[in-house]
Amino acid sequence: MDRDIGFLIAELGFPIVSALAVAGALWAILRWMMHSLHGEIQDVKARIDSTHNAQMEILVKLIDRVRRLEDSVTRTEIVVRTAHNLEQEWERIGRAKGGQD
Repeated sequence: MDRDIGFLIAELGFPIVSALAVAGALWAILRWMMHSLHGEIQDVKARIDSTHNAQMEILVKLIDRVRRLEDSVTRTEIVVRTAHNLEQEWERIGRAKGGQD
């Protein structure tokens, strides 16, 4: 082994051999870091996915609640306008139902 290193130093020069040794060590360190961090990255990704799913469920529930409240307000407005003999705004109500806000 020492003879091989000595031969490389004689052929290539000490700076090139030492640069190759540092590059090999850096490659080994990076490879070790990637393997050790892979599991941690997967754990974080799983937690983010579960949090995202929970937030999507909350968002869907909030949207449903807002729609129910809008329907309730519309029904209440119709009842009040009917009770006070006021003209109904059917075009506004129809537009809101048709998605043309």
